[in-house]
Amino acid sequence: ATGPDGAPAPGAILFARRAGAPPVPREPDSLAGMLTLLRHVESGDDGTYRIEGLIAGEYQIHCGRDGLLSRATVRIDAGGRLRHDVRLSDLHRVEISLVGARGEPRDGHVILRHPDAGLLAWLALEPDGMEPDARPRPNRVFHLAPGAYTLDVLAPGAAPVLGAALDVRGDGTTVIRLDAGTAAELELRGRDGPLASRDLEVRDAAGRRVPASTLPFETLLQPRPWRTGADGVVTLPHL
Repeated sequence: ATGPDGAPAPGAILFARRAGAPPVPREPDSLAGMLTLLRHVESGDDGTYRIEGLIAGEYQIHCGRDGLLSRATVRIDAGGRLRHDVRLSDLHRVEISLVGARGEPRDGHVILRHPDAGLLAWLALEPDGMEPDARPRPNRVFHLAPGAYTLDVLAPGAAPVLGAALDVRGDGTTVIRLDAGTAAELELRGRDGPLASRDLEVRDAAGRRVPASTLPFETLLQPRPWRTGADGVVTLPHL
């Protein structure tokens, strides 16, 4: 493990998480909250580290120390050995705010993803007023390494925001504007009439699942399907 200057990084906390494991519902640099995951070690005085006892499969390797962070995805073969060098990057402070159509603060859940590390974290945002110059006051902060990320936003009474791009190159503020969207009804009928109490999966044009809930647990860990009523109709209130 080395720092941005290439010098060894002793005392860095590294851990490996099996791909597909449940996410950590905290800021991605909150290492204390991540140490309960599969394996974790600390780099030595010379920056070297060793993680043993991993079964074959794909892992996300996370490393952090003193405001620096690194993430990568690696694959370990059965009976194999893998060398993975970690280069820590400076973290940037990215403030997130949710606002409504008229600029008013909104509450909701923000889900953060990285193309290599996958699902990183989710945060619950609550409105906390406005700045004196009428700009929305950021109410939650991510500390992120430079790179490209995506955000999903789930908020009551608003159309979900799916796959919004977040390009981190320095400290900054990201304001996400929410709107109510458009309501739609789908009717599911079979040969003998309406199909009641049937589960449906709805996806947008990009193939992303449209969540049936604004709660992260029901969206990420145990996705709740859309379900038709007794008349075979399901209402999608915010698209």
